[in-house]
Amino acid sequence: MSEREMQNLFPDFQNSPFYRKAYGVFFEGKKFADDVTEEEKIEAFENSFPAKTAFVDYIQQTGFVYKPESYSLQIRQAIDEYVSFAEKTAHGGLDAEEIQEADRKRTAAHHRLAKVLTGVNAVPNLRLGRTFGRILLIQFGLESFEGVRSFDEEPRRRS
Repeated sequence: MSEREMQNLFPDFQNSPFYRKAYGVFFEGKKFADDVTEEEKIEAFENSFPAKTAFVDYIQQTGFVYKPESYSLQIRQAIDEYVSFAEKTAHGGLDAEEIQEADRKRTAAHHRLAKVLTGVNAVPNLRLGRTFGRILLIQFGLESFEGVRSFDEEPRRRS
């Protein structure tokens, strides 16, 4: 997938049955105030867990393959940094303190990658940018589609 194709990835997803079905289910039975715009509804949906899951399903269905040479230096550097820290935390051999530090750096690199992806309008928000980052880890054997689908980066509220 070239950078140009990546620019089209999210619009193609928005026009897919994956998006339409998840969007319909997300709003099924909900009533809105008269002043709620379609843009606000789209933004709310695209920041949701169901949108994330539909995006993962769509990416898996399209057979996405990461080809570094197809991306700008800015995006490649952000991806490389994130993957590097993900590899360090996944492959072990670190003591507890080193794991914490590597995980902190991985989290920061993941957020930077999401910001780069939103900055070039590849995805509309950080949640989907982080999701795409985790999808990239699949290419390196560090994640699975099921893992990306089930991971919810929203903090859990305590009852």
